[in-house]
Amino acid sequence: MKKPPSKLPPLKRLRNKADSLLTPIIIKKYPRCLLCSMPTQVAHHYIKKSESNRLRHELDNLINLCSNCHIALHCHETIYSNRIVKIKGQDWHDNLIHLKQEYCKTDRFYYEEVIERLSKELNK
Repeated sequence: MKKPPSKLPPLKRLRNKADSLLTPIIIKKYPRCLLCSMPTQVAHHYIKKSESNRLRHELDNLINLCSNCHIALHCHETIYSNRIVKIKGQDWHDNLIHLKQEYCKTDRFYYEEVIERLSKELNK
């Protein structure tokens, strides 16, 4: 007898739903790659998701990239990160570093608020 697919825990489902809204928002807001001006295909987290729950769904932490630039960035992170800071500005970078330190409780209420905020942003 075949087992039914296991359901994700409720928090993980909510987090995934919030995550799924990010790229469409970035493509809509910034249709061209920040680095080469090709069409945006990816919303790259400047501060990695694993490093900050606070910045995971922060639109300022997302970089609009085409797939080629996204691959190049992952191959040469230091070079591309420096280019991004030059384009976005040192104040932008410093603000992200400050926000990274903030504690963020990621419970059901947090994810429901994030989903609502991001859904509104997508539907603007």
